[in-house]
Amino acid sequence: MPELPDDVYLAIFNYLNLGDIPSIRTVNKKFLQLTQAGSLWRQLLRGCIIEEGLPIPGIRDVQLDRLQGQEIEGLVRRALELRANWTSPFPVAREAVNFKGSPSGRIIFLRFLKRPGRLWLLSLCVHGDPTARLYTLECWDLAGPTPTPPCIARKTFTQLVSIAENRGWTPEAGIGDVAIQGPSITVYSIRASPADPELGFLPVATFPERREYIHLFSGTKMLTTLANSEKVHTWDTRSPSACLELLRPRREQQQTTTLANFAATFDGRFITVVWPTTCNVYEVPTAQLKINPTSLVLEPIQEFVWPWRVDNVVMSQAPSQLFDCDGLWRPRTINILIRFGSGYPWPINLLHQFELLPNTRYRGDAISIERPYRFPPTSRQTIASPVRLFAQTDMAVGPYGTAVWIDSHTEDQFGPAEQAQRLASRVTRPTALDWGNEEQFDDIDEQEEISNEIASTLDASLVLWNEGDSWLKLAIDEEEGKIALGRLDGTITLLSFT
Repeated sequence: MPELPDDVYLAIFNYLNLGDIPSIRTVNKKFLQLTQAGSLWRQLLRGCIIEEGLPIPGIRDVQLDRLQGQEIEGLVRRALELRANWTSPFPVAREAVNFKGSPSGRIIFLRFLKRPGRLWLLSLCVHGDPTARLYTLECWDLAGPTPTPPCIARKTFTQLVSIAENRGWTPEAGIGDVAIQGPSITVYSIRASPADPELGFLPVATFPERREYIHLFSGTKMLTTLANSEKVHTWDTRSPSACLELLRPRREQQQTTTLANFAATFDGRFITVVWPTTCNVYEVPTAQLKINPTSLVLEPIQEFVWPWRVDNVVMSQAPSQLFDCDGLWRPRTINILIRFGSGYPWPINLLHQFELLPNTRYRGDAISIERPYRFPPTSRQTIASPVRLFAQTDMAVGPYGTAVWIDSHTEDQFGPAEQAQRLASRVTRPTALDWGNEEQFDDIDEQEEISNEIASTLDASLVLWNEGDSWLKLAIDEEEGKIALGRLDGTITLLSFT
């Protein structure tokens, strides 16, 4: 066979599956060298990983155009290994570390934080007697050289009403890393100080006039509930005296807005809220408000009514790199995980996972008549998740579609028991959208019927089990393949699956 130019061989190799690469490399030294080319592996990374909506461990803060072929190949292989482990019936934690902060107390808040060059875990525990409660907020450095993460920031305080991490932090817009209401709202930035963690939380802004429950902190935006009136406001930390009220649907106005059955996301232009009975999208003015618009109320531009009342809900947004955009701003897919309530004092034993898909006909400009999202939300899966009366439970959903939860189904491990917990997961691959195909709605499968029938618990992957009822909170970093569990005694268990 005549010798072909290298670029022709590389063009041919682009049509191969990843599994064919090892065989091609055994042909000769030339093919071995060509299959290590950065251009080939960039194409494989895009086609086999990014366009498939798979998380890529280690890609945070990495500039792909500066990586060599072998480095990109490593990213691809780690992504595939994580996916295989993550989706198996029994995911195996490559590393499990237990650690505890200085005080012993219940973990009541647990979140991963991603910052340029940083991977942190925030934990909040409550300790002391009921008449003199103390709260300790700690930040743990997960990118350190030792398996046990060091505490790089610590703050103890006596008053706490609500807390929220900054989900939309950017170097340009992020005012801080975490907001605490107790009773007024203060925003703190994290300045890593391993030598003296007490100096790690730096107050950067205080809003004494705002005595509201924090539901969402994203970039410079806050979503808060006004005490005693159940009014929900969105406001900018750069002009805190100006706020907009989110009009609650009529059926919602008599409901109590609590953290358990109220969740929201903010994506630059739109706030999406899951209320106890509806899902609503609000369009927020892009101009920064300078005065207090006392009469300005935002009405929902889209609405869906849930078939049952929401008992608990968590939400996350898909990463922006899943979509090829043409320079216009576009909303991102929203993952929603819901446990609906029942007529009894305990929740129904099912979880429902939905995707709120962007409308590909929406162009993001002022003249667009299309709505940003495709309603109703698409039902992706119904999951059996039994919970005993008064048992501890928590759940989380990752940006790539992984649902993780704590429930009481432990019969397969211990048989019927009065106490014991299961950490389980289910993975769905996000729906990839082609922004250039306006007719693809016809190709998207019809959503599954929202079911209240008992599903099989065997459909879930068993991650871990606990003979007691000590697990309280969990958090997920789907991109790096990590799960954190917070316990009654203040212990944190960090599971790494890469």
